[in-house]
Amino acid sequence: MKLSSSEKFPLKFYCHRWLENVPCAERAIEIWTDICKYVSKVDYGDLLKVTCQSCCIIVQTAKDKLITVKLNFFLSVAKMLQPFSVLCQSYKPLVPFLAGDLFTLVKNMLEHFQVLKHDKCKSIDSISSLSSFYFADVANFNCADKVSIGFIGDELLKKKRAKKEASDKYVLDLKRDCQRFILRMLQTLMGKVSHFILYC
Repeated sequence: MKLSSSEKFPLKFYCHRWLENVPCAERAIEIWTDICKYVSKVDYGDLLKVTCQSCCIIVQTAKDKLITVKLNFFLSVAKMLQPFSVLCQSYKPLVPFLAGDLFTLVKNMLEHFQVLKHDKCKSIDSISSLSSFYFADVANFNCADKVSIGFIGDELLKKKRAKKEASDKYVLDLKRDCQRFILRMLQTLMGKVSHFILYC
C-alpha cells in the first residue's frame, strides 16, 4: 500500500467456483502494475524478500511478458461463460432449455475465438450436429495465426509485437494454447451433457 497507494488487494480464486472467475480476473488485471512494482522493488533490495510459495509464483509470473494478454483471455472466456453458469445455479426446472442455451454458448465461443476452421464451425448448425462433433480432432483446428484471443487480448498482442516484447513463435504458441484450452473445455462440457440434451 505504501509503494503504490493502492488500497485494493487480490480476490480469492477457486478454480471450481465459476461465478467468481470474472471479479477475480478483473481485480488481477487492475492491480497487476502495482504487483510488478512490488516485485521490482524486492529485486532491487528496496523491500524485504518473501520466500513463501505464493510469492515465488508471483515473481515467476511477473517475468512473463504476455501475462496481461493471458489474463484478458481468461477474463474474456469467463465473461462468456458467466450467464450460462448463473442460469445453471437456479432451482427452477431449466433442463428443457439446456440444449438451446448450450448450443448458443458453444456457437458464440467458436465464432468469437475462431478456434475451428470456418467450414467446420458452420457445420455445427443443430443440437444433433453439436452433440456428435468431436472438438479434440486436430483436423478441425483453425490455423493458430487466425485464432482470436478476445478483442483486448488481440490488441495487446499487436502492441507487444510492435514493441518486440514477444517473438512471433511465442505469440503463435500462446494462440495454440488458448485454442486447445477452448476446444478441450467445450469437449469436456459436451461430454458431461451430450447424453441427455438430445432429449430436451
